[in-house]
Amino acid sequence: MNELQKPKYGVMVKVAVLTIIVSQYLVGCLTSPLLGQINAMYPQYPTLVKQLETIPTLAAIIPCLLIGPLNKYMTKKNMLILGNVLALFQIFPAFISGFPILYACRFLAGLGSGFMYSFAASFIVDMFDGKEQNNMMGMRSAVGAIAGVIILQLSGIWATQTGNYQKSFLLTLIYVPIIVIVIIFMPKTTPVEEAERALMRAPKDGKAEKPKDFTSLTWGLIIMAVINIMFANTFMTNAAIVVYTDPAQGGLGMTPAVAGNVMSLFSVAMAVSGFIFGPFWQGKFKNYTTAVGVCIATVGLLISYLAGNITVMFIGAIVFGFGFQVYNGGICLLLPITGRPEAATRIIGIFFAFQNAGTFLASLVTPAIANALFPEALKRDWMIAIPGLAVCTVIYFILSKKADKRAKELGYTK
Repeated sequence: MNELQKPKYGVMVKVAVLTIIVSQYLVGCLTSPLLGQINAMYPQYPTLVKQLETIPTLAAIIPCLLIGPLNKYMTKKNMLILGNVLALFQIFPAFISGFPILYACRFLAGLGSGFMYSFAASFIVDMFDGKEQNNMMGMRSAVGAIAGVIILQLSGIWATQTGNYQKSFLLTLIYVPIIVIVIIFMPKTTPVEEAERALMRAPKDGKAEKPKDFTSLTWGLIIMAVINIMFANTFMTNAAIVVYTDPAQGGLGMTPAVAGNVMSLFSVAMAVSGFIFGPFWQGKFKNYTTAVGVCIATVGLLISYLAGNITVMFIGAIVFGFGFQVYNGGICLLLPITGRPEAATRIIGIFFAFQNAGTFLASLVTPAIANALFPEALKRDWMIAIPGLAVCTVIYFILSKKADKRAKELGYTK
């Protein structure tokens, strides 16, 4: 990627790039403070209620896998516009009640967010270099987290005031100005994208060996992402339920608005962590940033599990938010240097496809194990996730060491 001359982009182009993470968070955060209320309204669907948080990530696997092939025929900008339009389907639950329509529209919105998962990071890798790339990756997390705070607060407050989740889905209208900004300010294409499209369209030469996009180390990090997110995502799927559930059953007995506050603090922590990601986290830990993030997230989940009151739960959410952002930013910069950096979009797209599969499995596999081992415990998912994340931390440090060695051998710098 260093061989290609990347243009210097202005403020509005950077704003357009950062709207991608806002689009992603709008799908990801909208139902987080609502799960306790929805669970009470639809008690016949206990497992499916948790899947409202994860079904979009399952749907997102499809576009994540198709981004590479589609790029032969569509520009990334056009795919991004398509993703935002698909995400607009999440508006229907605001006007039509019932669990089936809620579930179906979350799936359709997930199809749209699948483009955002990859593009929110790969546009930055493709368009920026060096410190600017690190800073934009941090801003990606910060802007998304700030948007998450607003979405979580409004979603939780509206659900509390109306006693119904439906009004919260009016937040989907945010996609309208986002689509306008992308159409007007996002460049039609980039030098990296043009080079990649030319390579994909070039006649195959049987004698020429095509550079490998992925290495065994790349696949090792991708597979670990599945396992890691299965454990980490239990914070998102269980925090609102723990906060909302009656203390007699092991919860804290709070309202959806308070659950929104917990998730908002999680997002605020991600925002703060994102602002300092480039100069501090990536600057200090470099290619070990991913492993450090998982370690911090483990501590945050442990604090949340031990929380006997809302104050300690707030602290757990803050620590977990710091760790989760450090992991997210670090892995998106680490993956391209383990394969072919010019293929960052495909690498990150496949990474998110696998990670999204792990996110969906977080509502199936982890609860199944937890239900078998600790059937009476409300926080049983966290009882499985905490030791799981501790093991992931060790493995990530090992893989990061190998990636760091490869980066030095090939002259990659981050």
